Amino acid sequence: MVRQGLEALSSKSSFNYMRLPDARAGSFQPTVADFLAVHRGFTHFLEVKEVQHAYRLPAKNFSLDQRARLAAFRAAGAMAWVLVYFTPLKIWRCTSAAYFSDASATSWDMRDLPVVTLNEFFTLVFSNESSS
Repeated sequence: MVRQGLEALSSKSSFNYMRLPDARAGSFQPTVADFLAVHRGFTHFLEVKEVQHAYRLPAKNFSLDQRARLAAFRAAGAMAWVLVYFTPLKIWRCTSAAYFSDASATSWDMRDLPVVTLNEFFTLVFSNESSS
């Protein structure tokens, strides 16, 4: 679903993306996120999670070392987003990777975040870079 949305955006000359290789694709190098996107000169990393829970993302699904890699790129000026699909309710909640900065968390209750469609997320993030 995320790839389809990014593919639709790639028709704009100011946008491009790629799927970063991960262990499932045979990579032995830990990756930063699932997707790298560039829009109007701004770098975005998108990490996509799918969980079998209605509102909670367990820390085991988003390791501390991956969060640290994303934080390092955020510190260098990139934007990092986490898109979580909650399968039982068929809903998305999306937020900055900074939301997951608590290194001691065992899970995150994401009910405080609004439910969005992927189209709403992409429009918000990639329609006007200054609002990111």
